[in-house]
Amino acid sequence: MPTSEIEFDNLREFCDEFTRSHQENAVRIEVDSSDLGAQETVRSAPFLGISYEEKGSEKGDITILVGTEPDNLTETRINNVTHVWSRAEENEGHDALEVEDDSGNKIILQLLSSATGVQ
Repeated sequence: MPTSEIEFDNLREFCDEFTRSHQENAVRIEVDSSDLGAQETVRSAPFLGISYEEKGSEKGDITILVGTEPDNLTETRINNVTHVWSRAEENEGHDALEVEDDSGNKIILQLLSSATGVQ
């Protein structure tokens, strides 16, 4: 399973393309922190988008939005991002993103299907 780190110079474009390619796919989100270990925060929900802030007070932050609008949205914000990795199955595109913040916490966005398959 190839893994590649996304360069910050390309991160906004990568997030835009990832959103276009995977919007509405079912995803799972896990947070892995040194304090609490691995915690699943979203079991299965439609992926709505990922964005990278290049300017302003939120510069260097990534936001992941999942759920169904307007009633059931979950926003995951990663402050002070230091690394973003894309993991892919061969010939199938991205199957997961891993985002690390400056505290060493990791957020893993796992694609569950190529179509909305919310459980």
